[in-house]
Amino acid sequence: MCAAELRQLKTLDPKVTENIGFYIVGSSPAETIDILEQDRQEKGYPWPVAELTGSGLRDFKVVSQSTKIAIDTQGIITYRAGFNKGGLKEWQSVFESLAADSS
Repeated sequence: MCAAELRQLKTLDPKVTENIGFYIVGSSPAETIDILEQDRQEKGYPWPVAELTGSGLRDFKVVSQSTKIAIDTQGIITYRAGFNKGGLKEWQSVFESLAADSS
């Protein structure tokens, strides 16, 4: 997600994401965990950062920055959107669906 999208997500009620795993993942080899974590702390994002190693980005077919992917408890991708796609209402719906699936 781009910075503007993360700022929007930060405005969601934390209860929306409390029962699902939500991670910020870098898409560039230059974005180390340390850099992502420092950025997360500076911007006050509540979500942890993660790093996909090896062929992770390719396996998830991430070909551009700001790719959003939701994976259900069965490991199935239930949502995919690219740069500047989606919005608060859409993401809230995705998160609620994932939370319901995990119950």
